[in-house]
Amino acid sequence: MSNTENIPVDSLVNGDKKDVEEPETPIETIVIEPDSTIVELTACRLRAIEGLDGLTKIETLNMRQNLINKIENVSQLTTLQYIDLYDNHIERIEGLNTLTQLKHVDLSFNRISVIENLSTLTNVESLFIVHNQLRTIENLSTLINLRVLELGDNRIKKIENLESLVQLEELHFVEHLDNLQSLHQLKELWFNDNQIKNIDELNKLESMQSLQCIYVHDNPAFDREENYRSKVLLQLKQLTQLNATETRRAVPMILD
Repeated sequence: MSNTENIPVDSLVNGDKKDVEEPETPIETIVIEPDSTIVELTACRLRAIEGLDGLTKIETLNMRQNLINKIENVSQLTTLQYIDLYDNHIERIEGLNTLTQLKHVDLSFNRISVIENLSTLTNVESLFIVHNQLRTIENLSTLINLRVLELGDNRIKKIENLESLVQLEELHFVEHLDNLQSLHQLKELWFNDNQIKNIDELNKLESMQSLQCIYVHDNPAFDREENYRSKVLLQLKQLTQLNATETRRAVPMILD
């Protein structure tokens, strides 16, 4: 899941973003060494991505919790492997097409409405676009090395266009359980806090033998079933974890 351990408590209020209260840092006062591999510019209230020219060794760029509204001035950072633009004002995915070494991209808590302009990022292994304005899963077919995909808290109503993501191991916060059967490597599936009304939806997961962990709590189908846990484990015998609790199958037997 998206890494939130460093987010100040007051940056989120009732699930909504709140601008960080630190004063704005003039970009010209920030000193970045030319041979830096990690650049941390979190909560500086920066309004633009700039001042990164000449960073020929950079691998990690963290600009969480700023006021950035456009992804720009990063095309020359071709050594970049990790970019984190969580909690900004970004409206469009752009400007990343030359960053073909990227492995981790976090664009969560922005204002993005379309998944686009990611086709060249074939080395990306984890992609987070949580809490945006997405309605459709699209334009991910070339991300053949993607292992973790988190699209929770959007307006997506249908799982689709994931057939080519054969390496996908974790899919977070889905609302329906259709069109998952092609994800043969999927190990972890989150569909808690949704509107799944029938426990028989789990029938769609029976053939997914790589599946080890699912999160189902806070769905009508499971909240009204007092013994839903035993029913789930009977139906999906491959599971080793249900919600945050390991199943008995995950505990090795100790023989005398």
